[in-house]
Amino acid sequence: MAAAIRGAIRAHGGARGVAADVAAAYGDHPETAVPRLRWVRCVVDQVYGTRPISATSGAR
Repeated sequence: MAAAIRGAIRAHGGARGVAADVAAAYGDHPETAVPRLRWVRCVVDQVYGTRPISATSGAR
């Protein structure tokens, strides 16, 4: 799984390229953003396990 993730990131020109492609896709279809991100979070949690999120972490 980790190799597939690294390959996908490389194919998009790095993490910024991935973020740009995701933003463009969600800009075209914003109604898909929340369900897809929930699905991604579930997959990541299943593969890597969950980590508690503290009140001080996250975007500022």
